[in-house]
Amino acid sequence: AVLERAAAAHNVLEHVSQTVTGSLSIAASQTIASYWLPRRLASFHEAYPAVRLSVTIGNTRQVEANVLDGRADFGLVEGRTESDILRRAKVD
Repeated sequence: AVLERAAAAHNVLEHVSQTVTGSLSIAASQTIASYWLPRRLASFHEAYPAVRLSVTIGNTRQVEANVLDGRADFGLVEGRTESDILRRAKVD
């Protein structure tokens, strides 16, 4: 019984040490925030419940400014950005 309890405790500690924690700040344009993002945020939260999510909604320029100023970890827009610093990736 003692060995079983030790093994169970080991499993719990191993699971806790693998838990992803922290925060993620997302800036998104109106259309993406309204239609595309909610389902993905729900899936992310289900997979990583200990990660605190923050979403800011604005137009493409506001999203770009939030990312450039460090107020958002990343931004999601459907329009073109003006900054040469930002990398653009297509998301399906």
